[in-house]
Amino acid sequence: MKVRPRLFALLWLVAGLGVVPLSIALCLAALEASHRIVVEFGGVAKNDYFVANFALYIFGSIFGFCVGSLQQFIIARTWRVKLSGWWRASTLGGLLGGLLIWLLFEPFALFDRLEFLGLTITQVSTLDFSLPALVLVMCLALAQASKLRRHGPAVRLWLAVHALAMLLPTVCAFLFEPIAQSYWLSGGSGQFWFLSHFVLMTLGTGIVMRQIAPRMARADKSKRKNIAPDSA
Repeated sequence: MKVRPRLFALLWLVAGLGVVPLSIALCLAALEASHRIVVEFGGVAKNDYFVANFALYIFGSIFGFCVGSLQQFIIARTWRVKLSGWWRASTLGGLLGGLLIWLLFEPFALFDRLEFLGLTITQVSTLDFSLPALVLVMCLALAQASKLRRHGPAVRLWLAVHALAMLLPTVCAFLFEPIAQSYWLSGGSGQFWFLSHFVLMTLGTGIVMRQIAPRMARADKSKRKNIAPDSA
């Protein structure tokens, strides 16, 4: 069947920008359902600390599942390539990311320590989002990269675009702190700064996957040709 690179670009962009609100909505629904089960039906008192940590695991898993499922569907639809286990690796990466965020930041009170490093309020606010997001995204990218290990350079690019997408907006906020304080991180403008991470990640991963997908498609086609004579 014919590959459709233009459709790939469109679907990848839409999925990349929509996966965050989708994941947040599903996470809130899952937390509400679990709260009802535990508190109302189980008779267990609500523990805010437990709920906060549980939310990290739930969001990480849901985010990884949504990202992996959408990406696997898009690749199969547009490049006719079956990324076996992609959504499972993504889900596991998201879950590990949520767990690692808690292990790194909660027991060591890292967010409280940032205030004693001489950082400004703007810088601390920036890192409050950027550091956990970087951990979650890199765990997800590492899990996905395990499925790309046959494509050496592609693995490095895949990891690099995820890291840069998370770090560039943060670096800009530090370099141009007066602008960040008055515009980027305030009010509705802060939402654009928040979304800029995922816009960069969507564009970067789309470019890298655009290079990987044709190779995988040719490899699958060659494998099918080699299997056909043997089966005959």
